[in-house]
Amino acid sequence: MNLRSAITAGVAAIVVVSWASHAWAQAAPPGPPGPPKGLSGSAGFGLSFTQGNTDTLTLNATDDSVTVAADTGVVSIAYADIHRSNLVGD
Repeated sequence: MNLRSAITAGVAAIVVVSWASHAWAQAAPPGPPGPPKGLSGSAGFGLSFTQGNTDTLTLNATDDSVTVAADTGVVSIAYADIHRSNLVGD
């Protein structure tokens, strides 16, 4: 094998390998989403009432729901589910 045919075979091998690796490569996954536009945040308020060692009432309110916890159980209500008809009798 002479020098010219060796160079030609080497270049052909590089072209075939580079083409094959490009053809079989997977697409890059999409990047993470950017930060939200404008201002964002959350707010919350909590209050606990205790009487003695066992009686406790906890009231928590956030920007999307109200949670009331007592010895008998926990209730969480989203603001979208609270209507005036739920709060005021007829």
